[in-house]
Amino acid sequence: MVIPYMPLDGSSPGKAKYSKRVFTLSEKAALIKCSETERLSVKELTERFKCGKTAVYDILKRKSEILEQCLLGAGSRKRKFRKTGNEEVNKAVWQWFVEAKSNNFNVTGPLLQAQAKLAAEHLGKTDFKASNGWLDSFRTRHSISFKQRSSEATQVCPVTHTEWDEYSEK
Repeated sequence: MVIPYMPLDGSSPGKAKYSKRVFTLSEKAALIKCSETERLSVKELTERFKCGKTAVYDILKRKSEILEQCLLGAGSRKRKFRKTGNEEVNKAVWQWFVEAKSNNFNVTGPLLQAQAKLAAEHLGKTDFKASNGWLDSFRTRHSISFKQRSSEATQVCPVTHTEWDEYSEK
């Protein structure tokens, strides 16, 4: 009687065993790009990214959501996307925040909370509370920090490289 070979770790002999892994947003985008450009199969993607096939299927299933997060600049932190129930409010506040920062407006936590309350009222969300917990979650989700900029940095006039080169040559 021949006893078949069984690995000591308990896995089956024909399959590669990968530990559970959390991808960064940029790794998920790279997997999606490989899937589309190189037309790799799920098996080839699991071997290249050293993960299970369920992880690959989940990433490909949520392709549009992941690519949208990349475009919004959600960063490359490792986290799972969780629905908060206040998606419309969060989206409106994020758009306001991006516009305010592009105009060099100093945004604080209480100001973000007030803006969230206004957005919730406008959207008809009566049960929304812009609590400190909401603010912390929002800041974490979008990698926002309220560090003070030096007063000199706010007074500097932005100059393009060509203008600076012309000025320095004189």
